[in-house]
Amino acid sequence: GHSSGSGAQGGESLREDLQEFLSGEAPLHQLDDLTKVNPVTLETVLRCLQARYAADIFYTNAGCTLVALNPFKPVPQLYSPALMREYHAAPQPQKLKPHIFTVGEQTYRNVKSLIEPVNQSIIV
Repeated sequence: GHSSGSGAQGGESLREDLQEFLSGEAPLHQLDDLTKVNPVTLETVLRCLQARYAADIFYTNAGCTLVALNPFKPVPQLYSPALMREYHAAPQPQKLKPHIFTVGEQTYRNVKSLIEPVNQSIIV
């Protein structure tokens, strides 16, 4: 996050940071985690999501939460068997690009790692 002083000077500093971020060299669609946006404001988060959507990148993280955008069109390569195998075979799937397969694989591994079987529920 961003911390600044109080009053008008703090607001001006935030505006400057916001303008610097929005006009920065790093493409917004490359930010895989919205917590890395600085300053974290509604505008910067929405601009990142908009840039990722325009680049056909429909998943991103917000810390430990997966954010999914609806592509409103078929995207066959988004859920291909080859991609599923890539996430399943990865030693650390959480280090790959954000995807629903990361959540599924990590959940599967957590369930399989239990020594004693127990009743469980998974909410997605």
